[in-house]
Amino acid sequence: MPLRLLLAISLIAATLGLQATSSHAIVKGSQATLGELPYQVALEDDFGQFCGGSIINTNTILTAAHCLDGMKAADIQIHAGIVQLDTAGQRRQVVRKLVHPNWGGVNGDSSYDIALLFIDAPFELNANVAAIDAQTAAVDTAATPGTVATVSGWGALGERSNKEVFHLRKTDVSLLADSECNRRLDGQDSIDNFSMICTTGQGNGACYGDSGGPLAVRNANGSFTQVGIVSWGTVCGDTTVAGVYADLANLRPWINQHVAGSTTPATPPDPTPAPEPAPTPQPEPTPDRAELQVFKQTKPMRIPAWGGQGEAGRYPAALNVAGAGSELTDIDVVLIGLAHRRPSDLDIVLVSPNGTEVTLMADAGGTARLKRTNIRFDDAATQTLPENSIMKGRFLPTNMVPELPSDDLSMFEGEDPNGEWELYVYDAVRGKKGKLKGWKLITLTR
Repeated sequence: MPLRLLLAISLIAATLGLQATSSHAIVKGSQATLGELPYQVALEDDFGQFCGGSIINTNTILTAAHCLDGMKAADIQIHAGIVQLDTAGQRRQVVRKLVHPNWGGVNGDSSYDIALLFIDAPFELNANVAAIDAQTAAVDTAATPGTVATVSGWGALGERSNKEVFHLRKTDVSLLADSECNRRLDGQDSIDNFSMICTTGQGNGACYGDSGGPLAVRNANGSFTQVGIVSWGTVCGDTTVAGVYADLANLRPWINQHVAGSTTPATPPDPTPAPEPAPTPQPEPTPDRAELQVFKQTKPMRIPAWGGQGEAGRYPAALNVAGAGSELTDIDVVLIGLAHRRPSDLDIVLVSPNGTEVTLMADAGGTARLKRTNIRFDDAATQTLPENSIMKGRFLPTNMVPELPSDDLSMFEGEDPNGEWELYVYDAVRGKKGKLKGWKLITLTR
């Protein structure tokens, strides 16, 4: 068995100390000027920008379905008319989200990765805030192989970039035919020819945090037509396939079922919209368990970052807890959107600010491919990770490697949770790869 770097996790934690950062930018792009891409918006929550989107009319935003997994409409704000995230612009509250019915969610594949967000008040259109055409036949004409298109967003500069950049960036890529895209992916991945479209570049393209943003073709008059939505990729800046996008040439009829023209107010939502998913039941607070809080970070990491075997990108991933009670009485850990071709290859260890180490999973979870699944580790769960294939749900931490730290979450109890927590993700066996969208801590303190 390959050497497990996590055996010396305390030393690694002390020597590496990598910090999670907030927002980053397009790979090998350039800064956009104010008003140059007036349709681009940032999706934000209480932790800041997490995805991109585009204005398709004064009331409606187009984005990726995967950006909304596990999120309520009330958690999302739209920030428009900006290139700098720390400037005012126009802000609106999302009041309803609508995800394509064929989107598989965190347990499915990435086909039909499209969603609409309806806001509480119309945008005021001006030179810096404008709608983009994502609904007319012009989309079909623009989306032809070889066409140059612009992708933009506040995503990461590269696979392992931690540099903070708050300015909107852009880069140009070329559309690929579906057959050529699948040939280049060479069996490592594949696209759904109906709902996906690919691009190629010269080491440039979209990256983490650009999800949901627009892929747009510039028209002869200087306006833009949107042909895609940032969905997924292999490696940020890959010269073979720069990125995979939701294909609007085929998906725009769904948009038109729910939205009016590109510059007019949106049609009213369906009379019987699907309800928001019910929140996971939590223990009732008691005098000894006075406060429940959730702390989340959504900066994705690749597993491993460079292929083969080894440390994931952002190693370790850091999450700062502040404002919690001084004594931890219970803690759950949620891995958000974990994807891996063989999850039993993974060693995942959580380290508290006090230095306590707990293994969440090691040599557990089976060999079946895991597709963007949320896994909650809870010491009150009734089952360990299965030996065949993992499904979304609650599990006891499961460690099958005696040399690694204990898998008992209760070891954190009694500690002060405030400070920097670190998550170590290590691929112990060469040959497979994966991703982790983010992670969160659910704490009870007194």
